[in-house]
Amino acid sequence: MAFSMMGAMGDYMAEKTREIVKIYLDDIKDDANNDFEVTGSEEIEKKNALLKDSIEQFGLLDPLVVRPAGDGKYTLISGHRRKLMHERLVAEGKEEFAKVDCVIINADETDAEQMLLEANLPNRTISDWEKMQAVKRMNDIFRRREEAGEKFKGRRREHIAEALGMSLSAVGRLEKIERGLTEEYKQEYKQGNISTSVADKLAGKSEEEQRHIHATKGTKVKLIDLQDKRPAPAEVPAPVEPPEPAEMPAPDVEEETPLLGIPEKFGEVIVVIGGTGGKYYAGYRGKAHMDGQTFTFENVDKEKTYHSYDEAWDAAIDMADEDEYARWVMNQKEEEEVPPPITQPDEEEPEQSERDTERKGYEIALEAITKARNDLYDQQRIAIENDNEEALAALNFAVNHINGIVGRLNDILA
Repeated sequence: MAFSMMGAMGDYMAEKTREIVKIYLDDIKDDANNDFEVTGSEEIEKKNALLKDSIEQFGLLDPLVVRPAGDGKYTLISGHRRKLMHERLVAEGKEEFAKVDCVIINADETDAEQMLLEANLPNRTISDWEKMQAVKRMNDIFRRREEAGEKFKGRRREHIAEALGMSLSAVGRLEKIERGLTEEYKQEYKQGNISTSVADKLAGKSEEEQRHIHATKGTKVKLIDLQDKRPAPAEVPAPVEPPEPAEMPAPDVEEETPLLGIPEKFGEVIVVIGGTGGKYYAGYRGKAHMDGQTFTFENVDKEKTYHSYDEAWDAAIDMADEDEYARWVMNQKEEEEVPPPITQPDEEEPEQSERDTERKGYEIALEAITKARNDLYDQQRIAIENDNEEALAALNFAVNHINGIVGRLNDILA
């Protein structure tokens, strides 16, 4: 299990009654390490307006998390947008929002920074550049912990991936970009002028090559421009016979499985699974027919191995999803046809007592579903406060579905 400060804090809070205290806004200072967007763009301001309305109408459903800073002051760990909305309400003359609900925890600088990242990254829609900065900071945090003598089971990347809600391949890809991309192209990446796939390809080239590409193509560089030309196959020398007969491992067995449901006109994605000695490696290859051109792609990683075929398959799909061309082809997969519903034969008209029982059952169902819908409304407000778009989208879907059921029940009972 990965090491998570938010998980540790959750375990700590579960062991004691969660104490919520009211603290004046003036006594809470923002964390200087927080570089997540809280204001400015049109999109974030729309979210801020919804959050402010929710706080004004229903109060703060999710308290801020702070740590003592001395002299009766506190440093904010989680809840920068919620605090900002309280400040805006006070600026409108609504002094009742001058105090805000908080949970106080004791944490040092390293713990607080890790909590900040873990609390924000999985719950926000942020750019890949911001994700890369978070991965870099988490690496620095774990390095400081290791230097302080802390021990962690497993690889550092696994802890970072789980803490930030990312895949291992995504973390590795961003580490590669941060390590290998030139400053010129890092700025382009930050501004959103180049995609992550392009940044990844550029990061695999030398600094001199990147400077040349930037000078000649700038942000107009495309993946096709960065494809490495494969050298002609070299003559393979004859194998050297060992001095004594020795038992050699079985040769690699490689299996190729095309993904089904992809129309041929868009291309193909082939999952590659190979292995020897009870270990598996994964990859993918294929082609994409885009804009009148055919692009080939391939990535088979024989260095990283997996303990099961299923694990290797999942890794291959994850790798393919990180490839711009492979992902585009997989997105063209045809939707499965839904079979028509099975019609039930007509039944005889039930007796009056049966109809009464049915009506009572519908009334009980309507009452239970209405209560469940009210609970979902509360969860929606919490999702808005936390800027959790993924949860909000799922909750909206659930509410819409329940509203349809409530409407049908009301029609039956009318």
